[in-house]
Amino acid sequence: MTMSDAEMGGFLAKVIGPEPFEQAAVDGTPIREIVGQDPVEFVEAFVQNYSEGG
Repeated sequence: MTMSDAEMGGFLAKVIGPEPFEQAAVDGTPIREIVGQDPVEFVEAFVQNYSEGG
C-alpha cells in the first residue's frame, strides 16, 4: 500500500509536528534544505522508519 501525497503530508505533520516547517518558513529556509533534493525519497524513508512495517 502506498500513500498519496496528501496522506504522506498528513503523516509527517502528525509525527514531526508542524513546528520545523513553520520555523523554516519564518526563516525563509528552502524546503529542499529540510527534505533534501528528492522529497519523495525523504518521505518514503521517513515513513519506512516510523511506520509499523518499518
